[in-house]
Amino acid sequence: MKSKKMSEEQVEELVSQTVADMAFEGFICTDEDKERIRRIGRGESTADEEVEKIIAAYSRVKS
Repeated sequence: MKSKKMSEEQVEELVSQTVADMAFEGFICTDEDKERIRRIGRGESTADEEVEKIIAAYSRVKS
């Protein structure tokens, strides 16, 4: 199930807030991370789907 869509303004606010929160915790937010957040906010994907993509990508690298 896809998430509800947000306006582009809301999506960018979500990205900005996430980047700030991650920086506060000492992490960086890559451009790929920002695009993942945008896809989730736009309802194009879910957080679970994005995590699965990350796991699959790293699984291929390790093999």
